[in-house]
Amino acid sequence: YKRILSDLQAKQTRLEELVTEDAIQFLPLSKAYGLPETTEAEKSEKNRVMQKALLTACEVPLEIMKISSDVLDIHEELVEKGSPLVLSDVGVGVSFLKAAVESASLNVRINIKMMTSSQEKDKLAADMSTLLKKVDEQGNRVFKQVVDKLSN
Repeated sequence: YKRILSDLQAKQTRLEELVTEDAIQFLPLSKAYGLPETTEAEKSEKNRVMQKALLTACEVPLEIMKISSDVLDIHEELVEKGSPLVLSDVGVGVSFLKAAVESASLNVRINIKMMTSSQEKDKLAADMSTLLKKVDEQGNRVFKQVVDKLSN
């Protein structure tokens, strides 16, 4: 249990840091929206700054998705190895993790929608989709395991 607790505490700390990082990484994008675009040079510069800021703005939500997926792996382990007294907490955790991944994916989606580089856009969309699918399938399976154990 010490390993599990240590892993969970480290991931919790990182997720808490990401909340602050997300706000910081959004600032350049927020400022980019306000750049002038009167001349062609200004339009070009605004687009360049926007594209860079959009890519940066995807980094934190994707990391949140990855860490949440890792934490879901730990929750799956807890269904098998954890105390029956915490099963309901494991189920709640699974629900929160699915919500975190789905919510973070919305931030990725809105940013990639405005990207012009199809290569970057496609990679981010593929990474997001892979994580969404994994977490959805695993989360549903683990939640069902919790319900089944609580029902018996």
